Amino acid sequence: MSAKSLFISYSHADSSHLETLKTHIKPLERRGVISPWFDGHIIPGDDIDEKVGDALRQAQIVALLVSPDFLASDYCIHTELSEAIRRHQEGTARVIPIILRKCGWQEEPFGRLAGLPTDAKAIMSLHWADKDEAWDIVAKGIKAAASAEASEVSPALGETKPSNAPAPASLPKGATQSVPLSPMRVSRRRKLTDEERDDFKHQAFDEISQRFEASINALNGATSGRFRRLDANRFVATLYQSGSKKSGITVYVDGRHFGNGIKFHMSDDGRIDTMNGVLEVALNNGVPYLKSTMGSWMMGGNEYLDSQQAAERIWDSFVSRLE
Repeated sequence: MSAKSLFISYSHADSSHLETLKTHIKPLERRGVISPWFDGHIIPGDDIDEKVGDALRQAQIVALLVSPDFLASDYCIHTELSEAIRRHQEGTARVIPIILRKCGWQEEPFGRLAGLPTDAKAIMSLHWADKDEAWDIVAKGIKAAASAEASEVSPALGETKPSNAPAPASLPKGATQSVPLSPMRVSRRRKLTDEERDDFKHQAFDEISQRFEASINALNGATSGRFRRLDANRFVATLYQSGSKKSGITVYVDGRHFGNGIKFHMSDDGRIDTMNGVLEVALNNGVPYLKSTMGSWMMGGNEYLDSQQAAERIWDSFVSRLE
């Protein structure tokens, strides 16, 4: 696999944080996982706008080092972020906000994207007593993004959620988040074709699988876990606490009975003949979502969920046994 090109957008006021990021992702660069680019690659005599534009157009991942200075920078917002959003909407690049310092980034065009580190807690906040822990989670998140296919990038950055869509739940400390897949637009009609239903179902399942794997890989301390993708339509996960097994789950795609969608049960035995919850594909204002038709008590009610929200609801059920 060739190295994924990584464009780093930052304010020069945060240059020290750029250097820290470069240190933490250097092993990924050395192993050929990523190929980072930032404006330090520009040499005297280069056309700055041309070099930045070329690098952005070639980037497969765009990392935003988000801070009050980043949001205050006209160049970061109007030039670099504008192109990054365009690429993200096309599905040709993945935008990852890395929250350095507390600021109102949720109100920006990229505010719907899952940020790094865990729960988008700013690295320089008191939440992170050990800054290396936060940066390690950032590096793992970039690695997870580099392993994803281009087709898994959300094409709908910045679209408005339906008013009844729930706010994303939090993952446990140490868990990383990959960039969510926003709902795919289809024509505004009352029914989905079988092809549209299957495409959305499998795309959502792949996103849920990726988020589970990245989150489990980022666990540390007394809590650990295992993830196994058994086949294209099924994965299992296990949680341990101080070596003792506390929870297991099987998540799979199935259309045979009791609903055509994504199903799960609270065991890591990989069986597909039992279930505790079912999420079926349903339209809401012409947009496909996942809707709980069984196990609503586990999923927080009968709501329309995008793939990010579905992953978080299933994850919450999975980790509830740790409490």
